[in-house]
Amino acid sequence: MPIPDWGLNCPRCKYPLIGLPSHRCPECGLELAMERLVPPWTRVREPELTGAEDPFPNCGVQCAHCGHELAGATGGRCGNCEAPIRADELRPPGEWFRLRSEWLGGMPEAQIAALLREELIPFVMRVGRTTEEIVMGAAFAETPILIPSDYYFDMRALIRDVQRDVARRRELAQHERPCPHCGEENPGSFDHCWNCEKPLNENESGAA
Repeated sequence: MPIPDWGLNCPRCKYPLIGLPSHRCPECGLELAMERLVPPWTRVREPELTGAEDPFPNCGVQCAHCGHELAGATGGRCGNCEAPIRADELRPPGEWFRLRSEWLGGMPEAQIAALLREELIPFVMRVGRTTEEIVMGAAFAETPILIPSDYYFDMRALIRDVQRDVARRRELAQHERPCPHCGEENPGSFDHCWNCEKPLNENESGAA
């Protein structure tokens, strides 16, 4: 707020909503449900990452020339082959691009759509396949999610952050062990249960 110029009108009386300081129509008094009025493809914000950052952000993007990961590259050049980093070579061509399944690491499409909405990255869920996709099989490598090309680096950074968080949780879960007394999960570095304060080693418990 104030509500930007998104071309929104009150669904009841059609009053233009631009510049309103609250989510209530001043004409008819309707309480505005903005999550319904603003579709997911609305550009609520500008892209945060452009591909011109120095150092280059950790977003899982590789050099267009040698395939080396560009995270941390400085001076606008690849840290491996020293080729210049050009955002237009890294972004998919066209105004919109299809989200590729290989970027998601097994994440369900519904989950990534929810994350995109939460991070205010505009997207469209396309229904159905084109004849070319059916014949060539392109749909097997891509999702129905379309994103504006200038949000490419934001999208890749979001997916990288989520994957890193999932990997961290899995690693912690692998090192956790249940307490033999109360069953509570404890980090692998603990000697005593944080819940019941008894030894996690059953032999120590028996010796006591």
